[in-house]
Amino acid sequence: MNKKTYLMCGPVETPPRVRRAMDLEIYSHRTERYFLLHKSIQEKMMQVFQTKNPLLYFSCSGTGAIEAALQNCFSKGDKVLTIVNGFFGNQMHENALALGLNSVAIKVPLERSAGADDIKPYFDEDVKGVLMVQNESTTGVMNDVKGLGEFLLDKKAISIIDSISGMGAINLPVDKWNLDVVVSSSQKAFMTPPGISFVSVSDKAWDRVEHHKSTGFYFDFLRARDYNNNYKMVYTSPITLMEGLNAALDMIIEEGIEEVYLRHSNHAKMIIKTVEEMGLSIYPQDKEYASLSLVCVYAKGIAKEIVARLAKKNIIVGGGLPPIADDTFRIGTMGYVSTNDINACLLALKDIVDELREEGFEKDN
Repeated sequence: MNKKTYLMCGPVETPPRVRRAMDLEIYSHRTERYFLLHKSIQEKMMQVFQTKNPLLYFSCSGTGAIEAALQNCFSKGDKVLTIVNGFFGNQMHENALALGLNSVAIKVPLERSAGADDIKPYFDEDVKGVLMVQNESTTGVMNDVKGLGEFLLDKKAISIIDSISGMGAINLPVDKWNLDVVVSSSQKAFMTPPGISFVSVSDKAWDRVEHHKSTGFYFDFLRARDYNNNYKMVYTSPITLMEGLNAALDMIIEEGIEEVYLRHSNHAKMIIKTVEEMGLSIYPQDKEYASLSLVCVYAKGIAKEIVARLAKKNIIVGGGLPPIADDTFRIGTMGYVSTNDINACLLALKDIVDELREEGFEKDN
């Protein structure tokens, strides 16, 4: 059977080294062996997040960790502003509403990057927080989280940043950019199966947490911090996943974090250039804010057909997401992806586009 090339937007392919690390006889999460594992992960994760603050770890998807952040930082009725320029921004808004927050959705055109200028007209002293997706994987647009951090620097409101598809692939210096709560998870640039999420919390956000009664139990940040200080998770740790995550972090550190960012950037630019040479286009309006962990390709009316034909050639890419599912597909660069993988995808894509043109697809579609 021919080997498949996975260029998805998460979960991504798990490297052999990570799979080997997870292939182990199980042991207790309340032993010295686990404490040393947790400590190793913590030290390396702080390097990737570029923060002095130890991260918290939860057995859940990234969406679960975002809900945890909202539960621990805000109370029912609190006013928050949520940037919505894609599926995942809207999901943050819905999450906030479900918890009883007064979430004001700031709707920005899907193809455009959002930033502090979009926030300012809605901001007042009642706003307790601003919710933003760093890397909106629906559209392949990066939002200006750096500008948001600068805007909130002298304000009481805190930022909640979804970096699930960004962290580990796109440079995000959490402390330098004054970002308060940043959430990511294992199944994207961290090259590990789904099931672990991690959260960085700034001093400003900890002050909020300490003076706020969490509405949750499982996701209580204060309890999680107490356990984390002793290199434990509050409840049963996903040991095999943590072993895999540790191996993935070793790979990132050994390659060099800056080199990892450069590799993702080079692959994304390579895809964009080649796709445009084919007569297709990318979805983001401004290339400066085009994602580096995936490329969202605009192919009106034929995106699903392209994804299906690529799959027949053993190239697995991401389909589009609402509300642009029919007209876009997404090529992931995140994680365990080589230049050879990208080249294989682009060669196959060119053949498919040529076939579709012969079948009546016009270049200006």
